[in-house]
Amino acid sequence: MNVSVVIATLHREEDLRVLLDSFLLQTKSPCEILIIDQSDDENTEKLCMSYERKLPLKYLHSAVKSGTHSRNMGIQKSKGHIVAFLDDDTKLLPDYIEQIEAFYKEFPQAIGGMGKIINYRDFRENLFGKGALPVIYKMAASFFGLNSFRKGFILLKSSRNIECYDSDQTLEAEWLSGLSWYKREIFSEFTFEEKFDKWSFGEDRMLSYRIFKKYPGSLYFYPKAGLYHFESDKNRLPEKNKILRKTVYQYWFSYSSVDKNRFFYWWGNLGEILLHLLNAVIMREPLVNTWYYIKANTKLILNLKKIQAGHLKSIGG
Repeated sequence: MNVSVVIATLHREEDLRVLLDSFLLQTKSPCEILIIDQSDDENTEKLCMSYERKLPLKYLHSAVKSGTHSRNMGIQKSKGHIVAFLDDDTKLLPDYIEQIEAFYKEFPQAIGGMGKIINYRDFRENLFGKGALPVIYKMAASFFGLNSFRKGFILLKSSRNIECYDSDQTLEAEWLSGLSWYKREIFSEFTFEEKFDKWSFGEDRMLSYRIFKKYPGSLYFYPKAGLYHFESDKNRLPEKNKILRKTVYQYWFSYSSVDKNRFFYWWGNLGEILLHLLNAVIMREPLVNTWYYIKANTKLILNLKKIQAGHLKSIGG
């Protein structure tokens, strides 16, 4: 069993360098590392050339600026029995690839898995604060179906998801993040949603949940495979555009892939607006973000028929 790694990237040479350096320390090398570069310059290509003699790198350029298109391109060009996906702003623990192979030996019936994000607690504290604040937030979010006090990697009635990265136990999952891996043969049935162009929110969850629905019990959280995810700020969409795409893509996922009552989705959207307003009141984020969520939901409602038909690019942003 061998592992192909697919990394989609766009103008993040320094972040990518950190990831490639972590491959040099792996106890087991992947059979190939495919870099799908959407950049307009040659900086990423030059970086990859500097690692050609150190790592089994394959550099590919994509003229289409889409993370999902790049990942599907990587699937088509890869050759490993297992296809693993990484963001360009991650760093692997030394036995990450070795643990992916160990995962399939331990769970031969599994289709896909994902590892532990070591610094996830830091990310949550930065997002929600410390002390009583995150508990209050979680209670309010749970009321609107945006969170839950249940444990696991579960999809909620609102089509939102919860996670449990603090666990040290292997858990069955209903969805996987973009930092995941799959048996190659599953891609004869499923691919990443290419209606999500540019910044792609939730394409990983959409792919994995569709697999879960057809093959329940086939996806796992496997904490022995660990990595850091740094959430790079470089080359991000402006917040206004990001919120619009997040709102529209979230609806498309709910409408096309989740067999749930639509009431819970809209109830969740209302809660999302109110919680962002609360964050603005306590000065944890700009008030304008709440306005962006209101505008995004208004645009979603006004273009609902187009979006239900799959014309997501018509919304702009």
